Amino acid sequence: TVSGETTEQPQSGDSCSFHPSNELQLYCKQCQVPLCLGCVDKNHEGHPNMSLKKATEERKSAVQALITEGRNILETYSSFLHGLTKKDKNLDEQKQQRDNSIIQAYNQTKDFLLQNLTERKDKLLSESAQNCRLDKEIIQTERDRVLTDVGELSAACDRAEQEMELGLVEFLTLRQRIVLTEVVGKHREKAALTPVQTQ
Repeated sequence: TVSGETTEQPQSGDSCSFHPSNELQLYCKQCQVPLCLGCVDKNHEGHPNMSLKKATEERKSAVQALITEGRNILETYSSFLHGLTKKDKNLDEQKQQRDNSIIQAYNQTKDFLLQNLTERKDKLLSESAQNCRLDKEIIQTERDRVLTDVGELSAACDRAEQEMELGLVEFLTLRQRIVLTEVVGKHREKAALTPVQTQ
């Protein structure tokens, strides 16, 4: 760790935050931050370094791999959400079929057991609605959870991709790399989505 100037210095364009008149030309391999010549002389003397251009090219492949993995996970989420929507639609159709069957059975026998069948019909319709409502709540909970994960992962990938495409140096910093690695790593395990169980 280097005292004085922080190694996690924010960078703006190609200028050094600590030496604004200097252009960032090097990359400290030990501290994993972009440097100008002033930084090398003051706080990174003796640290192994390389050209910023070379460091950028080396880092691109690692970041691109994480972005690709993140996009693949997003595809998994998308398929899962599509399945939830389809299941939600099926629940409506199943409820309608159940309701139609219940009403038909009621109408066929109402002349014989009108009072009893009326009570039975109401009970079945109530149970059908309750089951459907409970299943929909389960699906909505799963949808909300996955959409939250999608938002977090998509934002992390978009941010890293945009910084890399614009040629910014933020994605070279250890902090930015850790953020993307942690987000993708968290969703790598969560992407093994299990089917939602409904009644």
